[in-house]
Amino acid sequence: MRSVLTFIASFGASLGVSMVLAEMASAAPIGNPVAIFSGLDKITGRIITFDVAIDETVQFGALQIT
Repeated sequence: MRSVLTFIASFGASLGVSMVLAEMASAAPIGNPVAIFSGLDKITGRIITFDVAIDETVQFGALQIT
């Protein structure tokens, strides 16, 4: 019985700490207008680097990146 109460108390304490830390983990959005991707062509083995602007759709093989 005592081990069950100890478990419940430690679980509650860890839950409270994790909720406080999760609340503190906020960040400002990044203001970059362009994302740089690298894609691997699995057939030729070449790496292709391409830029994708915000709200632009780019197709790499069958993958569409927006």
